[in-house]
Amino acid sequence: MRGCLIEIASPRQRNRWVALDREGETMKSILLAIILLICSGVAYGQTSNPSTAAANDFEQQLRQMERLKDEAYVKGDIDALNRIYADDYIAINAGGATSNKNDLIKFNTGFGQVIYESHTSSEISVRLFGDVAVITGTYNFKYKKPARGNDSDQYRYTSIYALRSGHWQVVADQFTRIKK
Repeated sequence: MRGCLIEIASPRQRNRWVALDREGETMKSILLAIILLICSGVAYGQTSNPSTAAANDFEQQLRQMERLKDEAYVKGDIDALNRIYADDYIAINAGGATSNKNDLIKFNTGFGQVIYESHTSSEISVRLFGDVAVITGTYNFKYKKPARGNDSDQYRYTSIYALRSGHWQVVADQFTRIKK
């Protein structure tokens, strides 16, 4: 039908019809590309995204590490703390001083410093950045200090984990006391 219209149209009208026909073909191509993109997106969404599955698995591992830390503090479990904290671990405490892994283990395992009755992490947030994770949260604890007696405290913390040889380890911490 269009061919008939072009035949009877003037040269000026013919150019206009040819231009419209080219625009129509361009529009058809764009529409086809959009449909293909939508269909491929739907198909992709129906398959399992391995990076999302791995991220979910890592997040669960890190949340479990936080629970293991709580348990290790209460039990005074030196072996567990040695596995959880990296050898190059560094912490910045609430007073602004720094300490290393040996300081942490000595202070938190009953060597004359602190004996925990309870240690509970909460409000845990996990953010993954490849082989590094940032954990934020709060922890509450009750403890005995031989020089001071029984007490309790609450801190907000940030822990940095690194994935090393297939295992997550804490490489840095920062603690801020929450005022009572």
